[in-house]
Amino acid sequence: MGDVAAQDSYRYVPAEDDSSGLRPSLVAVRRYWVVTAAVFLLIVGVGGWYAMSIPASYAAGAVVAFEPRNSADTGGDLASLLAERYPEVVASDVSVEAAAEASGTTTSEVASGLGATIQPSTLNLILQVKLPSNDQAVTAAESIYATVMKSNETDPTLRAVTVSSPTAWGPVGISTKLLLAAIIFVAAVMAFVSALVVDGLSPNRESDSTPSAEQS
Repeated sequence: MGDVAAQDSYRYVPAEDDSSGLRPSLVAVRRYWVVTAAVFLLIVGVGGWYAMSIPASYAAGAVVAFEPRNSADTGGDLASLLAERYPEVVASDVSVEAAAEASGTTTSEVASGLGATIQPSTLNLILQVKLPSNDQAVTAAESIYATVMKSNETDPTLRAVTVSSPTAWGPVGISTKLLLAAIIFVAAVMAFVSALVVDGLSPNRESDSTPSAEQS
């Protein structure tokens, strides 16, 4: 009886199977922490550099409506046709050069961030300019707006009415903070997955405590 009891005390009792839980994944991350950290830091480093290298851009603009000076002489179709010349005024060399000088930027910067459209149904001119800083964008928009209003002074057919004075429209594009948060999240997920992949390909992925055969 004593020998049987001794053998029973050496008999291996299998532990509960936890292979389907989270524990094996955490063990893989801990085992291959170097791989996990390397992947995380690499993605955060490259992604962070890219996010910080994206140039900031701010928009400002104004809205000007056009209406016939004499409704009897100028119909809606003619007024719409005549209003189409004002986007050309916005993009003219005189307008761009004045805006660049006022905002302390180059003509190429102003021209590349400049936009102007006429809404056919309302004859509203929407002008917008994008520049590296908020102050530069507002100053450039004010200059372009002044050019449009001055040009309208000699227009015998249409009268310009300010709907929205030049004002800041805020930053353009995705927020840098939001982009960095997304990069960190992706880096964490990829680092976790990398640890699992390496663990799955490793020949030593068996548990550290392999059960021994029962002693007879």
